Amino acid sequence: MPEAYLVGGFLGSGKTTFVIESLIPLLRDRTGRYITVIVNDYGEVGFDKIKYYQEKLQVLGIDGACICCSAGDALLRSLNTIKDSTSAVIIETSGVSSLYPVMEAVESSGYSLEMVFVCVSADIPERLFRSPLVMSQIELAQCVILTKADLVNDSLLRDRIRELQKLKKLFFLSYEGKVDRSLEDLLKVGADLPHTSSEANIKPDSPPRFYSYTIKPKGYYLREEVEDFFKKLPPEIYRAKGILYIAQSPIPLAFNYTCGYMSWERIDYTEESFLTFIGEVPCHPYLKDFPSPCERPQDLMIPITSYDTRNGIAYYRRKIVSERRAIKEVIKTLEKEDFVIVSAGSYDLEPYKTLRISDYSYSALVKMKENLEMEKKRVILLMKDIPDGVASFFVDALSRTHKIIHLGSRYLLPESYTSIKLNSNEKIKAFLEILSAFSNCPYADKDL
Repeated sequence: MPEAYLVGGFLGSGKTTFVIESLIPLLRDRTGRYITVIVNDYGEVGFDKIKYYQEKLQVLGIDGACICCSAGDALLRSLNTIKDSTSAVIIETSGVSSLYPVMEAVESSGYSLEMVFVCVSADIPERLFRSPLVMSQIELAQCVILTKADLVNDSLLRDRIRELQKLKKLFFLSYEGKVDRSLEDLLKVGADLPHTSSEANIKPDSPPRFYSYTIKPKGYYLREEVEDFFKKLPPEIYRAKGILYIAQSPIPLAFNYTCGYMSWERIDYTEESFLTFIGEVPCHPYLKDFPSPCERPQDLMIPITSYDTRNGIAYYRRKIVSERRAIKEVIKTLEKEDFVIVSAGSYDLEPYKTLRISDYSYSALVKMKENLEMEKKRVILLMKDIPDGVASFFVDALSRTHKIIHLGSRYLLPESYTSIKLNSNEKIKAFLEILSAFSNCPYADKDL
């Protein structure tokens, strides 16, 4: 009989992080068996499913409704589909799910319900902590994971611990998603608490009404404008999560908003952006104030690698050198090795092989990176007309396998093989003359 592990908790309580950082590693270490994740996202687009895909996990997503009620049939179908092909299944409920119906579905499908975890964020507002939904989730928990213990002061953490002790709940503290390895002992023997929904002697409660609304913003946005928008939302909108294209980053950013707290992280994602809002009040009336996309985001991108804004210096093999020394090293490299040029098209660079890029969307950057990976030439010359933030994407992705010569305008990129600022017309002309000398072909600069 396959094992099942249920992970519940309110919106933004850190369920996905706990599963990825703690539960899955412990189960893999203990069993070495095949694990499947079923994740229920209340919104139209499955944000948490995308996070699991990033971890190369086998994932089944149930989006747009709660598996405790309207999506219950979908849960049963998923459980039956994987029953013969998995040794253990982890079910992450939506933040507004009642656990009792899910427990019944697991047991009736022929799984052994090994553990019911409930994640409770240490920084959850008091009124939400006392809400019927959260209290019912805690009551059904065999083990409570007190998440985000690293984000609150000692006084609040002690208060939360005392509350769980009063409820006589077994609990573990979670710091950045990681819990003590002693949780493994619990997984070996099971909790000394009810293991089935019938033993829990709790009747299903009526789920409260929550509103969910998903938008799909087009274009790139300023991070500070997005954050200002969320600061003005009413407290009844508890949760928002999704993926946005932000002007300051060449890589998409996953966004999390929970009860006023916001976080961002880079994510490898090439599809359209989206944001899902969840609250006790309709969300869409507030979305008219969502910021407008900005123009020419590539000019605002900040390097994702280390960078240096100083003038009058350069980098060669990650060491600071004079600009003159860096130019000499570039000449030596280009004389000895074949190279490919990446340019936005501001310069006529025939007869050298030149890959031109004018689309700075993430999907286009990924495609260019893949083209460069297939190049036999191991030296890549990034021309000055490539924005430094975009150049940093290629440096981050390819510097371990290629010699990347970066000709910058605002930033130096120390992780390049060589990085020089060509921040004057004189420097640009001088470098073009160097290339011209290699090929005996004069180069025209279209736009200095």
